[in-house]
Amino acid sequence: MNNFTPLLMAISIIVIIIVFVLSISTVLSGSTPTALNSTQQKAAAAAALQKEQAYNLEIQQGYNNMLNLQYRYPGINVTPLQKLLANGTRIIAVPLTIDLQNSTNASQLTATIQSFCLYNGCERNSSYYFLPPYVLNYHMQARYTVQSDWLILTWITNHKWPLNVSWVNNTKTNLTIASNELFTDVNWSNYKPASNVTIWSHIDNASKFLTLLNSEPNRTRANLTMPAVVTEDQNEIQQYRNETSYLQKRYYGMNVTSLGEILSGAETYLMDPLIAGLHNSTNQTEQDLVTNTYCLNNGCVRSTTAANFTLFPVNAINYHLNSRYTLQQDWLLLSQITNYKWPINETLVNDTKANLTIANYQLYNVTGVAAYTPIANTLAWDALNNANKDIVLLGSPSNASKVITISPSRVTIHQGQNITFSNTTYNIDGYRIFNYSISPSGNIIEVDNAFEFNSVGNYTLNLTVYNGFTGITWAKATAMVHVLPP
Repeated sequence: MNNFTPLLMAISIIVIIIVFVLSISTVLSGSTPTALNSTQQKAAAAAALQKEQAYNLEIQQGYNNMLNLQYRYPGINVTPLQKLLANGTRIIAVPLTIDLQNSTNASQLTATIQSFCLYNGCERNSSYYFLPPYVLNYHMQARYTVQSDWLILTWITNHKWPLNVSWVNNTKTNLTIASNELFTDVNWSNYKPASNVTIWSHIDNASKFLTLLNSEPNRTRANLTMPAVVTEDQNEIQQYRNETSYLQKRYYGMNVTSLGEILSGAETYLMDPLIAGLHNSTNQTEQDLVTNTYCLNNGCVRSTTAANFTLFPVNAINYHLNSRYTLQQDWLLLSQITNYKWPINETLVNDTKANLTIANYQLYNVTGVAAYTPIANTLAWDALNNANKDIVLLGSPSNASKVITISPSRVTIHQGQNITFSNTTYNIDGYRIFNYSISPSGNIIEVDNAFEFNSVGNYTLNLTVYNGFTGITWAKATAMVHVLPP
């Protein structure tokens, strides 16, 4: 990704010079910004075109680099890189172009260019009254490099053999530190010197270990291929990640951190040692032993007679991902329902809690990382299934008609006056979202449910109430507003 930078730097310098001249001329005039004259209009148009072309070229270079990755690492999953580049266009390139085209003075042009940075460098200066209260630094080079290194590491662990586990772990550690600093501490802001050093020093360290790992030979022994269970387990973890994202979107305010921790634990305590053990296997017997030692869900029973293989633990590890995830998900759903739905059936709530407690005991106290016994398996899953049925009943909407009324429903005011509306709902329980819209729009100031009308005319105010969980429309109401001259 280093070949992204020179072109953008050159063009950015030209744009900054143009903007600086335009902004200085405005500030020195001692007046507020005015419409651009013909010379300034040409300069603004040129700056907009240069910035737009630069970002488009940089993003296209990212796609070219992605194709090179696919050529070098056959079968590598580049979907995350495609999304990353598409977001660069959507979040930075397109808004930049639109705002530049809508700029009418040098100050607005300066503010726009200082607001959207594909890489780094946008920083708000409070002494400049014309800069917006936000900036977006996409840090595309850092994002792309970190993401591509993760993808390369995944490809290497699936295709290289044998592997130096220490190099693999060092790569993961450095990429994790860089990712945390980039996405948690820096995010959309401009780099601080310490953050810049932290991110890029660990990216560089990860690259060095990837170079060493790349020097390892590809698998050559046909009788020892990566078992299908590895891909199957990885796909299952990803499916649960997708489910977690869906839950977060569907249930407003749900804290899914605990679900993320369960999935991270599956990778750290199950998948990592599974893959490392397979890479370190020297024959089919050892490889079979590994796959019978690490089970993502259930079924691994390790014979103590095989304990002479010192590479692997004596006892099998069953992570029980489906049980862990379902149990925690049900606790979260129950909490969400009891917090946002009313009235609530306390009998069903107590029954749900009792079933989840039984499943929790069978999973964590009786079973742990051992394989389920037939009795424990039956007790745990019967309890989970019963809890799921109760949760469905608790979350079911009322069958009664849902109605919302708005007050006042018809009102006459004068231009410049404001009116506050109130509403009453019937048979609408649970988490609700209210949305006001006015037709025709324009020259209206809205603050929550208060509206100031600054133009004469007739207006229709529409109020819609939505199910906060599903987004389904529950009910609508309409009010008429007649605005007279002052």
